[in-house]
Amino acid sequence: MLFGINSSVTPLRACLNNNDSIITLSWSNPKDVCLSFVKHRLYARENANAFQPIAEITTYATTSFQYKLPNLNNNWQFYWVTLTACNGIDSFTSIITSIDLNKPPIIALDSVSIDLATQKLIAGWQPNPASDTKGYRLYEYKSGINDSIADTSARFYSFYGNESVNRSITISTYDSCNLYSPISNPHTAMLLSGQIDTCLKAIALNWTPYQGWTTLTYTLMVNKNQKGYAVDSVLSVNNRSLNYPKIILGDSVCFYVRAHSDQGITSSSNQICFYTRAKEIPSLNYVNQVTVINNTSIEINWNGEGLNDVKNIALNKSSNGNPPVVLNTFNNLLNFSYNDLDVEVNKTNYFYSVDLKDICNTTLSTSNISNNIVLSLNDDQLMFNTYAGWSGVVEKYDLYVGESSTWNIRSTYTNPAPTSITDAEKALPLVCYFIEALEINNPFNKNQTSLSNSICYEGPFTYYVPNAIVPNGVNNYFSVVGVNIDIQLSRYSIFNRWGEIIFKSQNITDKWYADYQGKTVQPGIYFYVLEIFSKDGERATKKGEIRIIQ
Repeated sequence: MLFGINSSVTPLRACLNNNDSIITLSWSNPKDVCLSFVKHRLYARENANAFQPIAEITTYATTSFQYKLPNLNNNWQFYWVTLTACNGIDSFTSIITSIDLNKPPIIALDSVSIDLATQKLIAGWQPNPASDTKGYRLYEYKSGINDSIADTSARFYSFYGNESVNRSITISTYDSCNLYSPISNPHTAMLLSGQIDTCLKAIALNWTPYQGWTTLTYTLMVNKNQKGYAVDSVLSVNNRSLNYPKIILGDSVCFYVRAHSDQGITSSSNQICFYTRAKEIPSLNYVNQVTVINNTSIEINWNGEGLNDVKNIALNKSSNGNPPVVLNTFNNLLNFSYNDLDVEVNKTNYFYSVDLKDICNTTLSTSNISNNIVLSLNDDQLMFNTYAGWSGVVEKYDLYVGESSTWNIRSTYTNPAPTSITDAEKALPLVCYFIEALEINNPFNKNQTSLSNSICYEGPFTYYVPNAIVPNGVNNYFSVVGVNIDIQLSRYSIFNRWGEIIFKSQNITDKWYADYQGKTVQPGIYFYVLEIFSKDGERATKKGEIRIIQ
């Protein structure tokens, strides 16, 4: 048995647009198996007055109709009469429907969170329990105002780029009549930030609190060297900072924080990553040479390579078993030469090394330790110490003998050994010595040398004084010469025959040219008084005559 139209339409909604007083009526049609449909007759009334016909719909497929109300108010009602049944006689009347004024109920966001893969902000929520739910509108809540962002019919929304991470998000539900529920309370995801201190090998982490529900705990998630995230620590709700001290330079470390609510919901912060590299250890840190210069200073020559991470070069010095102290610092150079003037080259061995330090003042490399050679004279024995620090070996030590610019090799040694001064050398008024060490097999192809101090042997304390001078001749000045004289302490004075001082020396090396007040003195007899000291502290006083010859 076939049935045609045997029931009325089902009213769905009556939606009023308050801007233009147009109401949109929607319904669903009954089945029309025997094709007996003729028309729908639509009735309306205002304020409980009698219903009046307002339209006839003759197209079966039509399921909505717009009607402009003569008076804008919410007290309008409507019903439908459908013609006809299969017998062509009977009609069906729908129930009366009123303007839809029921807004969907408010719902809350479950959470807003940062997606780990995309680092975009994502909001999620449960479906609105209202039967008429058309969609959801997302807002940004800022300064007390909700600005619309987007509409969706889904139960989550992914925002655009990570510039949205710290937005406060709210939501409302709208139905088929575009009636909106109240707007929810805002939810704000956590914003994680951090700063690395490579000197301390630690990362200071800070994050803003999750806002929107009650947070019970925070979990710090760590991904070290791309091995995957794992729980590092669980923190109380009042703890929103942490110092992560587990960094080894060369590691890559990423972090995010997860908030846990009292309802078992979680939210994740943004991810931050730190990529470090291991410090570059210098490939060369080498004191090439320590050598004595003119008995007044020690020259230190140094060379380095691979200094990209070196920010400070410290030249260290020690002596007499004392710990080293920084003698000087240098900028990031490949090499330097430095003269140490604060030395006693005849007495003391000084030890020099170089520390290469990074920006954290951490020593990356310490060089070899090299020392000067000290040549000493005890009675008639010459002694010297070993040179140390070369990457090669000391081929030999040459002992030079001579004076001033004339020097000759006297002896050669493979290791330091005492050497006696010969009788022939003792017979000389003055004889001097120094040591030269020579390196071979230097791995850097830079064989070096090192010089000791020079030391002199002088004969017994003797001195000579002239007894006549010729102002216009060859022997035209008065002076004192000798051996083993302390020049600085020794003095002499010249007197005329009346006992007046006409010349007084500053030290024993001064010369008197037989003059007084800028003029040559008269020929005759003059007198000197000499006070002279040996280098060993012996003192002598001598008085005598000087004849000035025309």
